[in-house]
Amino acid sequence: MAESVLSALLTLNQRLIKAENLQELGFIIVNDTWQVLKFRQASVYLPTKTGRLKISSVTGLTPTKEATPFTLWLDRVQKYLLKNGSIVSPQPFTQQDLPNDLADGWGEWWPAFAYVVPVLEAKKCIGVVFLVREKAWSETDQQLINLLAEQWQHCIAAQVNRKKPSLFARLTSTKPILWVCLAALIASGFIPVRLTAMAEAEIISLNSEVVSSPAAGVIERFFVEPNNPVKVGVPLFELDQRELQNEIAVAKQTIEIAKADLHRAQQQSFNDSQSKAELASLRGKLREQELTLASLKDLSDRMVAKANRDGLFIYSDKNDWLGKPVVTGERVAELADETRLGVALWLPANDAINLEQGADVRIFLQIDPLNPIAATLSKTSYRVSQSPNGIAAYYLRGELQENQSPRIGLRGVAKVYGEERSLAYWMFRRPIGGLRQWLGL
Repeated sequence: MAESVLSALLTLNQRLIKAENLQELGFIIVNDTWQVLKFRQASVYLPTKTGRLKISSVTGLTPTKEATPFTLWLDRVQKYLLKNGSIVSPQPFTQQDLPNDLADGWGEWWPAFAYVVPVLEAKKCIGVVFLVREKAWSETDQQLINLLAEQWQHCIAAQVNRKKPSLFARLTSTKPILWVCLAALIASGFIPVRLTAMAEAEIISLNSEVVSSPAAGVIERFFVEPNNPVKVGVPLFELDQRELQNEIAVAKQTIEIAKADLHRAQQQSFNDSQSKAELASLRGKLREQELTLASLKDLSDRMVAKANRDGLFIYSDKNDWLGKPVVTGERVAELADETRLGVALWLPANDAINLEQGADVRIFLQIDPLNPIAATLSKTSYRVSQSPNGIAAYYLRGELQENQSPRIGLRGVAKVYGEERSLAYWMFRRPIGGLRQWLGL
């Protein structure tokens, strides 16, 4: 008899060691242990992925995820026996050891005698096994159960320690903490936050003037280097005047000829009535040529563009313009006031929020992203236009606050602050907007 028990015990030990997961291990405990220790039914509680104990297998029953009257009653028994930590070793118990509300269900589910086997590791319960049968447990049975408990402890601990649950999983494994976390998460959705949007930004002058070509022609030279300060009246650039000077020379020669013809007609008019009649026509031609010469000289004076005010003369590069034909009014450069600086913003149409004048703006320049610049929104466009990067965007303009003096032309990104809304609205605004466009609602 002893040899058969020993053989069965060794066989069971081999099967327990070879179990690939906790589910298989629980099945072996409740079904194959009967070969070593006779009992009517066994139930085993094993930890889930979150570390919470849950019934895993029952002798002769197919595992199910749904709760049954028996499993609900057994859950209450398990919690009652282990809630105070008084049971730390395998021991028998009977119906009299349970309170009345639990003892009433004993006769329906179990026979007279039961045994509880807590599986502990470092004083932490990692499993519970219940054994029940019709006759009392002998001293030999209890020694055998203690031996089996050691096997179960080693095998269950090995499976559990393969991957311990995270702290978050352990915290949310209990319903009170889970409900508190859900309530806190829902409540946080009502926290008021300011809507924000990111936009491309460029430092500009709020008081600038476009320098355009005064006439049609070809740019011959610049008198001022790019991005240098100038005073009012200073020449900026000049158009090629060689063709114009030839026209002026021809006009002067034509005037001389007209004067000579007029003088000759005046001399002949004393004796020739026909020459006297031509005087008015010759005087008209002379006046016409003089007006043409005056117009050409005025155009010559305008071939040199001059500064109408003090400021910074901003343009790309000389080589981009020299020899380039331009038309009248074509933009060549910009004359900017360095004392009044602002920011130009291009807010993508898909990221647009409701903005009002006076909204706060924080600018993060590419050359110094760790030191943002504060500004105030002063202008917003109603229509979408194309930004320098080729995207559909709203054009915004802001004024820099005092003691801010970055260089004109610096670029970066800016965060624009809008009205206050709930945190839930801030988080789900874009998904809801995209879903409505997709569904057409």
